[in-house]
Amino acid sequence: MKNVLRSLFVCAMMFSVVSIAIAKEPADALIDKYDGKKGFDVTIIGSDMLNMMLQLPILPKEQKKMYEQTDEMVMVSYSGKNPTIESLYNEARGLFDSEGSTYTYTQDINQEGVVGKLFAIEEGETAKEINVVINMGKSFMLIVMKGNYDRESLNEAQKPPKKMF
Repeated sequence: MKNVLRSLFVCAMMFSVVSIAIAKEPADALIDKYDGKKGFDVTIIGSDMLNMMLQLPILPKEQKKMYEQTDEMVMVSYSGKNPTIESLYNEARGLFDSEGSTYTYTQDINQEGVVGKLFAIEEGETAKEINVVINMGKSFMLIVMKGNYDRESLNEAQKPPKKMF
């Protein structure tokens, strides 16, 4: 009887570990794959650092409200030759665009010298997670933001900042 229970316990634990590994968020999979590799920088910004950033006068006021609603932000950037920026960008988009995606809102980004896509998880009128994949030609960036974002703050943050001078 002990052997049967032990076997069931081991099987249940293995199933749990496999389920957790499979359920990894796309950003986590990308970070795990490239963290520590040449050309990649991973920056994690917690709420304390975000609060300090909000005190800086250089933050555009169009984006300030959105940052006030942020709990955590992770940025992955890359500039190098291998993998190419285009292949890295396509890999990241593919992770987020995959079948069964939990992202309820997407938006294409196409500005001068920058192409990308925004992926968000919304609950009603509030976005809980925002992921932005950006190809800037010579560099790649993935930005993951978690918090409680209202639609007005997101729309305001997407406006080009007003010139200070």
